[in-house]
Amino acid sequence: MIKELPKVPNTPVAIEELEIMPTREIISKYITWKIRAIPIKKRTIAFYPMGIDLNVFFKMHHDIKVFLDKVIKGNDLNPYLSERVRTHGVILPGASLRNKGKDIDTLVLREGLYHFHFAPKDNKNPKGRSM
Repeated sequence: MIKELPKVPNTPVAIEELEIMPTREIISKYITWKIRAIPIKKRTIAFYPMGIDLNVFFKMHHDIKVFLDKVIKGNDLNPYLSERVRTHGVILPGASLRNKGKDIDTLVLREGLYHFHFAPKDNKNPKGRSM
């Protein structure tokens, strides 16, 4: 588990801190990280009236259709998640203040809801957030 879990910072000192944590805490951090990824499987789609801003929908219609086709076919949806899912599995002592809390996705953990990034990543939009 320790080897698979993405660490911030990924330094020998931080890894030592992780290795001396109680097993239950390591397991908890690992499960919290794994929950943030989306299992690959076919799905059905349900629409909710408050789920998306109509202006965003019309602007991003093509990208949303491509995404929904992937949802129905059971393709991997993880590329549409934040990069943090792959890079911030656990925040350890020695991490910068700006990284604190980046290993937790409250919306997923509390509500079971994922949010996706559709916009292309570039210098103006490094996270690929939808506009």
